Amino acid sequence: MRALVILLFVLAAPASAQEADFHGLVPDRPGVVASVVDPLTVVLEDGRVVRLSGVHLPDYAALDPGPHALVALATLRNAFAGQAVKVYGRVVDRMGHIRAHLVTKDGGVWAQGLLLERGLAVVRTTADDARLAREMLALEARDGGVWADHPVLTPESAVSAQMPAFRVVEGVAHGVALKGNTLYVNFGPDWRTDLTLCLPGAAVRRRFSRAGADPMNWGGMRLRARGWLREYNGPFMEVDHAEAVETLVRED
Repeated sequence: MRALVILLFVLAAPASAQEADFHGLVPDRPGVVASVVDPLTVVLEDGRVVRLSGVHLPDYAALDPGPHALVALATLRNAFAGQAVKVYGRVVDRMGHIRAHLVTKDGGVWAQGLLLERGLAVVRTTADDARLAREMLALEARDGGVWADHPVLTPESAVSAQMPAFRVVEGVAHGVALKGNTLYVNFGPDWRTDLTLCLPGAAVRRRFSRAGADPMNWGGMRLRARGWLREYNGPFMEVDHAEAVETLVRED
């Protein structure tokens, strides 16, 4: 019943996600959507398979999709089935699928933006594909949808969270330590049990520096980070690109 109510709401609402600035992306040739096969995959009439770049559906599993994933699938089909689309991105994965941003040619509906503003997806960038991260983060609706079941974790709630899993965490950094070439950001006084972010290696720190970030100065900062959370001396998350960490405010 809950999924049905959400589904009816989504289908009744206009698909009006605001188009982002795609000028910095390399466009692929346009096409027409033949089918939306799952909440992250669209097949075009010319046979190209497009995987939506930069978003994650926490309750999506191919054999057992959750209610939000089913709503996301219905939302994409409602907005994109049979539509002429513009494809932004030429990154091809090992399956031969194009990882791209998808926009309707006439209506200006951005697939990723649509899912994010409806609370049906979470931003998930990678070191080799962080395109439009800022625009996507601005559209995240963190007050409902998938966020109700997969909320932003605090350093305290992260300790008891299900791991391993892709999660978003937020808290004030207690301190920063550089050991060898690895930088650790601790969110409590005991690094053996508290939430820790890890920036593994000098190359990663240079990547942050090129983006204008200074992780060595994060002590006392409220940070929001996203990545693969696992158990290693407490909840532990490696981050390897600047778009995975938002610096919110200094609280010391």
